[in-house]
Amino acid sequence: MPIERHHRLITVAGIRSWISQGAFFQCRYDLVSLGEGHVSPAYNCIYIQDGQEHILVASNAREDGSVEEREIRYWPGIVRLHDKVSDGSKLFYDPSNHCITTWVSEGNDKLRLSTVGKVVTPAKK
Repeated sequence: MPIERHHRLITVAGIRSWISQGAFFQCRYDLVSLGEGHVSPAYNCIYIQDGQEHILVASNAREDGSVEEREIRYWPGIVRLHDKVSDGSKLFYDPSNHCITTWVSEGNDKLRLSTVGKVVTPAKK
């Protein structure tokens, strides 16, 4: 799937840099393909900072110099990635539509909706 022009690119190292600087950002996980059989759904990881959307890409470019977004499977990929490089929000997965939402703790056992993943799967022919 081509990267849309409104997305900037970011690597895991870039996200770790934001975290070390104490920068505010949000995580969103957009569904790009449904899992079939024993394969879990795949997502693009979108990191939002200062109103700009950054799509997670691999650290290395291809031989032709291009980069490709990283489609990451929900389990264990998204869960593991969110645990290591996220905004500290909680993940919630809805199995009825494969949507991932993130929620932020406001203390006193209260959560506030942070992001809602988009469905960007290609239309079936």
